[in-house]
Order: sequence, then C-alpha cells, then structure tokens
Amino acid sequence: MTRMPPIKTGSVRRFSRTITFHILLVGFAALLGTWGAGWVMEELLVRQALDTEAEYFWDHRKKNASFPLPDTRNLMAYFSDSADTPEALSGLGPGFHDMKGHHHSYNVLVSERDGERLILVFEGEQVRALALWFGLVPLALVLIVVYASLYLIYRVYRSSVSPVIRLADQVESLQLEASHHPDFDVSDLPDGTDREIMVLGDALKHLVERVNAFVAREREFTRDVSHELRSPLTVMRVACDLALKDNALSDRATKSVTKIQRAA
Repeated sequence: MTRMPPIKTGSVRRFSRTITFHILLVGFAALLGTWGAGWVMEELLVRQALDTEAEYFWDHRKKNASFPLPDTRNLMAYFSDSADTPEALSGLGPGFHDMKGHHHSYNVLVSERDGERLILVFEGEQVRALALWFGLVPLALVLIVVYASLYLIYRVYRSSVSPVIRLADQVESLQLEASHHPDFDVSDLPDGTDREIMVLGDALKHLVERVNAFVAREREFTRDVSHELRSPLTVMRVACDLALKDNALSDRATKSVTKIQRAA
C-alpha cells in the first residue's frame, strides 16, 4: 500500500499561520489607527484651535485695544515685545512651532497683525494624555475582544478538524499488505463529532473490512490451489523419472519427457 504524505501538520499549521497573521495585522492596524488619531488630534485639531483662538483675539483686539490676552490652564499668550515673554519664544517667526521643555512639550503659534506679534502656547501633554486614554485604552479593549474571538475560532476549528486528522492518521498507518495489522477503529472519535465525519469513518471502516476479507480470500485460494497442484505435479515428476529410466524410449520421446519433468 502506498503511504500518503503526512497531513496532520497541513491544515492545522496553515490555519495557525493565518490566525497569527491576522493577529499581527489587527494589532498593526490598531496601533496605526491610534497613532493616526493622536497625530490628527495634535497636528490638526490643536493647530486649528490655536488658529481660531488667534483670529478671535485679533477681531476683539481691533474693537477693544485693551482686550486681554488669553490665559487658561493649558493656553498661555504673550506679545513678542513684552518683558515677560520667555526668551525662547521671542525669536520665533510667524507660523506653528513644536517646542520641548524640561518635562513637557508645547505647540506654539506665532501670529502677526498690524505690527504686533501674538504668541500662543498650548501645552501638548494634555493632548497626549487624551490620546492615551481615548486611544490606547479603547484599543486595548478592542484587541482583547478580537484576540479572544480569534482564539475561540481557533479552538472551534481545531475541535472540528481533529476527528478528520485522526481518521487520516489511521488510514496512513494501515498496512494491508502485512499478515497482521490493527483493525480500523473509529469508536475512539471524540463526543460531539459531526455526523458527516462519523459517516466518513463508518464508510472507511466498511471499506477496510471488505479489503481485509478480499485479501483473506485471496490468501486462502492461493494456499488451496498450491495444495491441490502439489500432488499431481509430484505424480508427474515420479512418472517422468520412471519413463526416463526406460532405455526403450526414442531420443525424441526422451527430450519431451525431460521438458515435462523440468516444467513440473
């Protein structure tokens, strides 16, 4: 019987590699999405907020020259020519700037109008904290749900495929050409095996039983034929020996009897 190539590691390993690839892909996509959300929040929303705040200040400054500078917990404002303006900010040109402090990072907008230069400073750590809590924490929860779902899918798949793998192993281990070989047994399939797999197992068992019966009949027939032919052949050989001892045989008859003796 021709041995089949091992199949136990085929479908399970392919499915495991697929699950692993999806896990890495989901994790990469989630991290990329979180990074993109943080970048949008920091680079776009913060800059838009600073730009809107500057426009709001200049509009009211035009109407009221004594309109105060914005001053909140996360937003500070200076005039470039003011004495209390930090030296690191006074030399900045118009536009957006990212600055690093000892323990914090800042988003800076320098806006110039009517000869005055407004400097708005926003503490970026608050944005990063928001990105952490509203990005990484939901991301962790989503990843837990996704990975748990993938694990359950893997377990269900493995429990569904394991009976097929077991049947394949039993078929592969069959040695019908041997005089003694184990019976094909499907009674050890796990509980809850699908009906289709049970039908396949029973069909394979019935097929193996028929092949075994056919092999047994062939062996019995060969043994009987060998026994039945042994006695006539012995008689023929003895008769040929006696005939060859007869000197009255012609040369042609002697050659024919010799051929019969060799064939027997």
